[in-house]
Formats: sequence, structure tokens, C-alpha cells
Amino acid sequence: MTYGLLAAAAWGISTIAAANAARRIGTYTAVLVSQVLGLAVLVLLAAVLHPSLAAVGGTTAVGLTGAGVLGLLGWLCYYRALECGPVGLVSAIGAMALTFTPYRPSSWAAITVMAAMPDLAAP
Repeated sequence: MTYGLLAAAAWGISTIAAANAARRIGTYTAVLVSQVLGLAVLVLLAAVLHPSLAAVGGTTAVGLTGAGVLGLLGWLCYYRALECGPVGLVSAIGAMALTFTPYRPSSWAAITVMAAMPDLAAP
């Protein structure tokens, strides 16, 4: 529960920061800078935690490569949407993406997001 709340807070704050950055410097540059900074943090964590990469082989590497490429595509689209559209609507649509995965939080989450959309789209 605690990690879920921390993740929600981090994503909420990062959405506002991403929208501001994309509007100021453009989608591609904002994603590039955020990913480079994220990589730097991961390298520091790896230096401290010394994770074992022994389990990363064939099929796992292919899956992670696909996840990385699709994740990057998703971030590019998300930042572009934040650059052009209202943050509340874009983040609600982004949250609804969870309902299309096998790891659905609940059908009530989808209903809540869909119910909020008309209000978010209003000027």
C-alpha cells in the first residue's frame, strides 16, 4: 500500500513536471533529458546495490528489449500529449491504459476515469 501511494504521488508530480518541460523545450528533448537522468540514477543504484544480472538471458533479454522500445514509444506519445493537451485529461487517459492490461487494478478504476473525462475535457 505504501509503495502504491508513493508511486501515485511520484507519477502525479512527474506528470506536471513533464507537461511543463515538454511545453518549454519540446517533447523529444524533454523525454531525452528525463531518460538520461533516469539512467544516471539507475547506474548509481546498480553501483550501490550490485544486482545480479545472471538471470537475464535469451528470452528475458528479448522481452526486456521489447519493453524498453515500447516504453520509450509510450513516453514519447505521453509527453507529446502533455505538450498539446490538458494535463488532467491526458493523465486520466494514461491511467485508463491500466485497464487494458492483464494486471487490472479493478473495473471500478476504469469506470471512475471514464466518469471523470467529461469534466476534465470541459474548458
